Amino acid sequence: MVLVPHRLDASPRALPEALALDVPVLVRAGLLGGWKYVGPATGAFFEDDGDVGDAAARLLGQDVAPAAWLAAHYGRERAERRLADFLRTLDADLPDERVRVAGRLGP
Repeated sequence: MVLVPHRLDASPRALPEALALDVPVLVRAGLLGGWKYVGPATGAFFEDDGDVGDAAARLLGQDVAPAAWLAAHYGRERAERRLADFLRTLDADLPDERVRVAGRLGP
């Protein structure tokens, strides 16, 4: 488990890195950024120093799948599709069946 106790990090890189390694995250509620990565499949929130221990114990008892959730919501293939869709908005003549994206062929 990764503990993220601070509040003011606008883009905590540790969160998606932990999820990619299939490590759940325990994050202080009200974190400025990165909160979108925290949910039942990835981790939990705690309010303050008084409940961090209880929150950690609950998280350790949860059935989580951080890496699977990250791949489903922010993985490479999804990013490639989004980029291909965006490129097609810029150039309608790009072939619909295949667009070269990030060195691979995508739909």
